[in-house]
Amino acid sequence: MGLDMGLMAPPPAAGGPQLAARGPLLRAAGVFLVGLLLTAAGSLMLYDAARQRERRTLEDEAGARVRHVELSIELALESLQALRALFEASLPVTADGFDRFARAEAARHRGTLALGWAPRVDAGARAGFERELAALQGRPSAFIFESTGHGMRRPAQPRPEHFPLLHLAAIEGGEIEPGQDLLALSGRRQAIEIAVHSGRPAATKVRRADAWGAPGELVIQVFLPVRDPAAGPLAPPRGVVIGVFSVSEILGRVFDPVAERLRVAIFDRSAPAAEQALYTLGLDEGLRHEAELRAQPGADDGVLRPFQFADRRWVAHLLPLPGRSPLSTLLWPMAGLGAGLLLTSLLAAYLFVAMVRGRQLFWLHRQLDGVQQRLIDEQVAAEVQRRLREQALAAARARSSFLQAASHDLRQPLHALSLYLNLLGDAPERGRDPVFMAQLQHSAAALQGLFDALLDIGRLESGQIEPAPRPFALRPLLLGLIEESRGLAQRKGLRLLDRLEAVGTVSDPLLIERIVRNLLVNALRYTPQGWVALRCRVRGGRLRLQVFDSGPGLAPAQRRRLLDEAAGAPAAREGAGLGLSIVQELARKLGHPLSLRSRPGRGSVLTLELPLADPAAEGGPQAGPAPAAAPWTAGHVLLVDDDPEVRSATAARLRAWGATVAEAGSLAEARLALADPERPPGLVLLDLQLSDGRGSELLPALRDAAGRPLPTVWLSADPAAAELPGAIVLRKPASALKLRSALDAAQRAARP
Repeated sequence: MGLDMGLMAPPPAAGGPQLAARGPLLRAAGVFLVGLLLTAAGSLMLYDAARQRERRTLEDEAGARVRHVELSIELALESLQALRALFEASLPVTADGFDRFARAEAARHRGTLALGWAPRVDAGARAGFERELAALQGRPSAFIFESTGHGMRRPAQPRPEHFPLLHLAAIEGGEIEPGQDLLALSGRRQAIEIAVHSGRPAATKVRRADAWGAPGELVIQVFLPVRDPAAGPLAPPRGVVIGVFSVSEILGRVFDPVAERLRVAIFDRSAPAAEQALYTLGLDEGLRHEAELRAQPGADDGVLRPFQFADRRWVAHLLPLPGRSPLSTLLWPMAGLGAGLLLTSLLAAYLFVAMVRGRQLFWLHRQLDGVQQRLIDEQVAAEVQRRLREQALAAARARSSFLQAASHDLRQPLHALSLYLNLLGDAPERGRDPVFMAQLQHSAAALQGLFDALLDIGRLESGQIEPAPRPFALRPLLLGLIEESRGLAQRKGLRLLDRLEAVGTVSDPLLIERIVRNLLVNALRYTPQGWVALRCRVRGGRLRLQVFDSGPGLAPAQRRRLLDEAAGAPAAREGAGLGLSIVQELARKLGHPLSLRSRPGRGSVLTLELPLADPAAEGGPQAGPAPAAAPWTAGHVLLVDDDPEVRSATAARLRAWGATVAEAGSLAEARLALADPERPPGLVLLDLQLSDGRGSELLPALRDAAGRPLPTVWLSADPAAAELPGAIVLRKPASALKLRSALDAAQRAARP
């Protein structure tokens, strides 16, 4: 071994053994100095990263706590919304009934001290109200009074209107009695006026108001107007519902758990400077406004988060505890410095040894080439797997955001539909009100549109929608969409404009119709006032189809985020994600560029570029209005569906159109109905998934029933229904108009 080492040792450099030994040492010293510099720079970077990490942690904590406070406030204000709904229903409310209802609501939300109701009493109705108040209290007389501040009551000064308290449920304390005029105090009067004019909750902040809460405790009183649903929006309110809430209970429940980690100060920016302080934790309790907070140690490292309580603008300041940050901030940099010094020393020593014995290890390198190549291949494979996992996680996050957006959009019309149906159950005579029924149908149509959008997105992702391009004239199709959208424009008070050149294009007319319809509906829905315009013109050999609006517009960052989120399916705005997702996917499938231009306050324009059609091909098939449907003469219909509610509702609709209906809930019942020679069906409405099999098993019996093609419509939510040969498929849920169109199409297809 000694002989091998001697043979493989590098030859001495020119100048003797001393120069040969000095070279590796100088190089190792140079590497050590460079390593020291890099270690120092890395330690500074670690210090900055630690500071930024602490800052992000504090910001995340502040955001989470403020969101918790906002949720607590929303839950507390739900009691007022419930009380308003109670009095808007115009039902008789007794004092005991109000007390039970209010206490049941307050029990669900901690921090509620009292709930009350004060009707609006005109000057002319004051005597009648005082008689009613006396009868309610079982006294010979009663009057609307003001508090003198010394425990005495005096009749309220004559005013055009009063808001005297009629019902009160005091959960914790409270010395207000029925009959006290809430307008007597300027703070209450101002809050009530704001609530009446805005129609939204308005609040006033007092300290231990009317003996609610502990001594010195801050109390927030919130007022919400109650209007007569049958009266106009400018009519005076019927009164106000009142909620009294403990500020310390609502804020302390959220921020007290962080007392060991953070300092907290909450201020009311809607109050005068001397009365802004609401809540402090770990700070001087003498703080009165935000300017005094700057003198606290570590105030510059704090995080500010604004939020609202009714119409009050509050702000939360979260500051780190003094004395904790330096240790946690220096821990990682010092550890990095020590590790860097150790690694630099080891590297310099290794470099010195490596340069001396480099030739001895040369042959090992050649032997390890194969091993290194295998390791590189394994690392590449591991990197590929990591990126695939990241892509899968990104797709899962996009899907989760999409489902949240879809859930949000579906809840809106479903919530409205539930309320309308509840009103209809309480008062069936509303069914004769055309305005009420139009609102009910509008909510159902909105829910139907969202389901259709979800189905379209599913079909796009599964590849079931494939373009069928052909030449067609674009102007008739666009005019039809303009007429279709005029109803929505009129309901919102918007002008719907168009400027359309008579040109032809080559594309799929059905998919172009979907794209333009979605763009028009989005523009009409999110333009609060002004106009929406559809323009079609030729520029630079390309056909530009543009939808303009006079809406609020978008900043550049908002535009990028909106298009990115639409491509990944989450909804950045209420309802916008679904429509833009369909539009982008359809435009991508058709190969038509889609772009968005917008400026804040100046509106937006979405542009779809289409190819121009060859003039010689414009005489071919064109997209236009569908031919009018022939009168429906089916007569007897066989309805097969295993869901009793769906079957009952569909049968009722068919009978309303003048048809006779035979109902079947299974394959066995359907075969018996087809075998009846006295009542042969003229048309079959059939579900694909049945309790005892698939509806497609009836196809031989349908062919043999009448000795001729029997008109058949498949009413199913199963995607497999679209694969039946020659099938007319109507996806659930379906509107009455779509059902009638499908039945007409089935009859036309069966005619010889």
